[in-house]
Amino acid sequence: MHKDFFVHIIRYKPELFRSMLAFNGQGDLRPTEVPAGLLRIQGLDAETLWANGRARRRLADQGTSDGPGRFWDFAEESRRLALLPPELLARAVLQFGVALHADELSRLIAREEVLTARGEIGPDLFAYALQRGRFQAGSLAGLFGDRHGGLAARIRLHGRQALTLCSSVWPRELLDICAARFAELAPAFSAVSAPDNIDTDLDQTLPAEARRAVWFGFKKILLKEVAPQWAPCFD
Repeated sequence: MHKDFFVHIIRYKPELFRSMLAFNGQGDLRPTEVPAGLLRIQGLDAETLWANGRARRRLADQGTSDGPGRFWDFAEESRRLALLPPELLARAVLQFGVALHADELSRLIAREEVLTARGEIGPDLFAYALQRGRFQAGSLAGLFGDRHGGLAARIRLHGRQALTLCSSVWPRELLDICAARFAELAPAFSAVSAPDNIDTDLDQTLPAEARRAVWFGFKKILLKEVAPQWAPCFD
């Protein structure tokens, strides 16, 4: 992580900076010296940053307390998923799973099957699948090879597998924090062998390429459908 990352986001992405502060549980302290928490951030010229009046005011307004489970390196964009409130990330995971299976949902004909699907994923997501969702996942559904079990179960499974794939290159430190922060999604951050969950026999997609494709698809649905207000925190 380069020190310019902090200078850049303080100047041009204050929403991201505030979200990072909130993620790290900043309190309401207003120290007169450079906070120890800043001094410990690898790659950050904390003294120069603290000498900048604008930056110092932002930090002071948000607090700079220390504590366990701190993580500051959000230069890699996908890591910023960790900054989301738990309910928003859970919704994004479910909605991405719905998009992956939108074609299958749209082919349901029997009244009982339709009612069951609507009840399991909710009428709003069922309507989304029949409308925009059918066009938002593209060919990504072909990457998820497990086709066993009920439709709703596969929607949730593949949504979680997508999150696992996106986070498979995160540092263990961040994965551990997220496993505690997102209790309902904890297995997605514990299973770091995401490429094993992807069926790459279909088109010879390499795991790194599959991860990139899934990340871009996940990000699109997150920022267009689930939480457009979080767009300023992403590139």
